[in-house]
Formats: sequence, C-alpha cells, structure tokens
Amino acid sequence: DSSVTGVQTCALPISWDISKAFDRVRHKDVWSAAKREGFPLDLVRVSLGSYKWQRRFVDGTLVSQGMWLTIGVAAGSPLAAWELLLVLLRPMETVSVLNRMVSLSLHVDDLVVEAQEDQPETTVWNAAKALADAVVEFGKLELPLDKEKPTTIVSDSKVAKLAQQIMGVRIGKVADEA
Repeated sequence: DSSVTGVQTCALPISWDISKAFDRVRHKDVWSAAKREGFPLDLVRVSLGSYKWQRRFVDGTLVSQGMWLTIGVAAGSPLAAWELLLVLLRPMETVSVLNRMVSLSLHVDDLVVEAQEDQPETTVWNAAKALADAVVEFGKLELPLDKEKPTTIVSDSKVAKLAQQIMGVRIGKVADEA
C-alpha cells in the first residue's frame, strides 16, 4: 500500500484466454495429472468414461462411422473445470517458479498473470517474461493462449505505454482507469 510505505506500486494484470481449452485438453493428460496430484481416480474414471461412448455425426440421412473421443471435455460438465485445472497445475507451477515476482491464477479457462513492482519497466518486463514462459509451458500440452484475447486494465499510463511497446499485440486491450 503506497499510503503506508510512500512508494508508488505499478500493477499490470493480464487475463489471457486459453484457446479452446475444454475442446483441446487430452484425456491422457487428465489421467497423468490426476495420478500425479492424488486426485480421486474413481471420479476421473467416471467423468472420462462418459466420453468413451461411441459418437456419430448425423447430417440429414448421412451418418458417419462411429468414433471415440480422446481429447476434449464438456465445458458444462461438473468435473470439466477440475479436469482442466489438473492438467494446468504443473505448467502453472513451472511458470510460477521461473517468475517468483509474478502471481498467476486461473479463472475457468483464462490465465491471469499479475506483475506488481515499484518501477513501470520492471513491472512490464516481469509480466512479459511470465507470459512468454506460459506460452511455452501451455504449448507443451497443446493448449495455446489465444493471441486475439489478452486483456488488461492499467491505471498507470506509463505502464500501459511500456506494455504496448514491449509486448506489442500480445497485450490486447489497454484501458486507462485514471
């Protein structure tokens, strides 16, 4: 709090959509993560078992061959958010370890990175590095961050300008609250 310390803090929160996260999450990654994290495997078995039913596409009188899903979870199912979170825990932990001065959180299928420092330059560089690391780590799971959907609200015009210069299109929309 700047009123206590006398130091002005610069903050840069960035929310970035994970592109088609529920459609892209691989079932094998859910299983691996559930085992690694100690998640109840009976729940995973029931949830992922619902995708094992044979599916067919129907268009009028045309009916496709039967197929079984190996990727994707139903965004509306009770366990889908947990399945996605399980898969994302490890990459988020990796990004956190590499970027100790940045906080990360997940809001459904949006990654939120927040950098907060005394200097605008440090704030923006910390956020940029964390986002670059997130692109790499999430990419390993074939869960890319949507280049069209990063958003932020910045109350400091210097932070906003630096963010646009340093991160370019990756910063998305910048709204000056001041």
